[in-house]
Amino acid sequence: AALVAAGAVGAATPGAMAQADRPTMFIPHYYGLGGTVVSIVLNPDGSLSIIGTYPAGVWTTASALSPDGRYLAVSNAAGCDDGDCNFEDFRIFRVNADSTLVEVAYRKVPTTPLEVEWIDNDFVAVTVTDSSAGSKVSSYRFDRQANQIVLVETETVGGFCSALAVDAAARTLYTQDSFGQAIHRWQVDAAGQLTMEGSFPTGGVYPLDPLLSASGEWLYTAGGISSGRHAVGGYLVQAVGAPGILGFMNGAPFFSPGESPAYLAMTDDDSILFVGHGTDATVRSFLVDSETGALTSTGFSFDVGLQGTIGDIAVMGDKLIVTDDSTAIDGKYGAYVFQINPDGSFTQIGNILPTGTPRPEGRMAVWVPPAAPGCAPDLTGSAVMGQPGYGVPNGVLNSDDFFFFLAEYSLGNLAVCDLTATAVPGQPGYGVPNGVLTSDDFFYYLGLYAAGC
Repeated sequence: AALVAAGAVGAATPGAMAQADRPTMFIPHYYGLGGTVVSIVLNPDGSLSIIGTYPAGVWTTASALSPDGRYLAVSNAAGCDDGDCNFEDFRIFRVNADSTLVEVAYRKVPTTPLEVEWIDNDFVAVTVTDSSAGSKVSSYRFDRQANQIVLVETETVGGFCSALAVDAAARTLYTQDSFGQAIHRWQVDAAGQLTMEGSFPTGGVYPLDPLLSASGEWLYTAGGISSGRHAVGGYLVQAVGAPGILGFMNGAPFFSPGESPAYLAMTDDDSILFVGHGTDATVRSFLVDSETGALTSTGFSFDVGLQGTIGDIAVMGDKLIVTDDSTAIDGKYGAYVFQINPDGSFTQIGNILPTGTPRPEGRMAVWVPPAAPGCAPDLTGSAVMGQPGYGVPNGVLNSDDFFFFLAEYSLGNLAVCDLTATAVPGQPGYGVPNGVLTSDDFFYYLGLYAAGC
């Protein structure tokens, strides 16, 4: 599962004012009679509240939030069930401050987009997963002003590629090949073009669900039924341009007491790794060595139930989210919430929340707002386009920020300048972007700038 933290947005921070102002999860439902995405808010007491249910074709399988949290990409894996055996639905929703969704863009993409990941706020990677060993990955540009999804290019990955990972800081994309048991790394240029940098064989361990640590130093994979059915891969990330892309951690692969590791999630501070398993349907925790990244099982676990009933797992701050995708045997399905403790134990909060649509097993996306707002009118370190620091907040509010906003406003840049529906404080829509750039946005920013930080 993918976690987006608003505090890491950087230049996109102003746009985050449009986004969910509460911790929110978006769960795809892999259901043949009508796939959906369900928006659910995580309340301060750990309870969950369903905000809305949004139709998304059939067999909805994956979702991912743009780094600034403003848009949710959603893909389907319908096969021939939607009447088209060669192409699948791909949608982009706008996320509103109240955690509701509005579909703004749609196109068909080649079968089968089992995974989607945003590379940055403009480009999104989508798998073309092929069980005949012909998998590919495509890069698409999302034009926010025109609400259009435009293909940039498609590259051959080979093998069976069903998952992606993105290192935003390094502008690299990781693809995996379960058949060939290898991980590939691609450099992504400013136009969204992909260039293969290198490959790394995983030594007989399936590289399922690759997960990068927040520090970018380590990469973990779930081993599935390979290598004795208890393996979790651990790799040291090498810098771009180094002779290799990865190296093995000492002690890797790591042994999990659970059977068939399949899903990974990590705490924001890289201290605890959670692993969901396919065969025994347990979620287990591992402590992460702060120096080496090595894993040590804590012995703590939670049993979801029947084999194969874990839908996905995700971390939201100090909470762990687990979806149960089937009512088989126990009659329960939906989303669990657990309190994460420093020793790796995790305690269930309340009861499971049924999510409305059957089969909440798609790749969920989660959003956690920043703990404290930054200086909203601080937009740039330079007012000169093309210079270092342009569009990157620097913690200082001065005339550069005002002239930067003025320049972007004149260009019609909604991502930066769409800040409000009204310039009148206290009125509905104040401080809520509405997809339209008007003088209200200008005067709203002027008010922020005058108020200072």
